[in-house]
Amino acid sequence: MMSNQMMGWGAIIVGVLIAATVMLGWNESLHYLWALLVLVWGAKALMNK
Repeated sequence: MMSNQMMGWGAIIVGVLIAATVMLGWNESLHYLWALLVLVWGAKALMNK
């Protein structure tokens, strides 16, 4: 299981990326990319346990 710190940083990073996407007027399809990056990060963290 991922540590609370790892999960916290993941949530912060996704929030910042989504906020930047909206604030800068980027294509909202990037939300899927951010979600994919977090999924990969989480899967990698789980595999290292």
